[in-house]
Amino acid sequence: MKKVFVFLILATLLLVGCEKTPVVPPIPPVINVSYRTVLVSQKGKGTVNPDTLTKVVYGEPLTITATPDSGYSLYSLKVISTVPHVGVEEKEVEITPTESLYTYILSSVKANTEVKFEFVETDNLIISVLNPPWRLKAMEDFYPDGELLFSWPLTEEILSQMFYFYYPEGKVEAFYPNGTLCFNGPWSLKERVLKIGNYYFNILELTPTRLVYERISSGGFRYRYTYERN
Repeated sequence: MKKVFVFLILATLLLVGCEKTPVVPPIPPVINVSYRTVLVSQKGKGTVNPDTLTKVVYGEPLTITATPDSGYSLYSLKVISTVPHVGVEEKEVEITPTESLYTYILSSVKANTEVKFEFVETDNLIISVLNPPWRLKAMEDFYPDGELLFSWPLTEEILSQMFYFYYPEGKVEAFYPNGTLCFNGPWSLKERVLKIGNYYFNILELTPTRLVYERISSGGFRYRYTYERN
């Protein structure tokens, strides 16, 4: 009887010893993910993407695109970063104005950042090319129905004047060939309306080599000016 009893005890101990010890899965390490924000803003007519406040994992890149509307060009790009314990850092990104899609990559976002795009009317960039200068070719008056009334004779002195439209300064100047200033004043251009001083002119034609604008009087008469550069 004792032998049977001892056998049962040994069998029980053997069975218990063969049971598998439960495996406890390892506790995953805690990874603290840090984020920074990027705000893409714009001035003028165009589309930027992303166009909302974006969260970016610290150190990761962000691709931004800017597309001007028809008749507009991307003119400038500024990056403003707020760096902890340092302050605000501003950087003007050197770009060539373009009417096409433009891609800018923040290679490593390590600070809260604002990216500012500025779009301007392409006409401002065309008219303000400085070399060669604009030269007056014709001054003409028209009846309200478009019939030519009078064509002004232009002296060699007038034909030799060189006109410069400075942008974004908003200043126009005309010089004689010897460098003497003969005219200056403010100018602006918006939606094909050119303002010189206190006068408003409708642009009829503007290409890299030809500028035609006219002023319409209260009686409907048209005073037209034609410039060329080559």
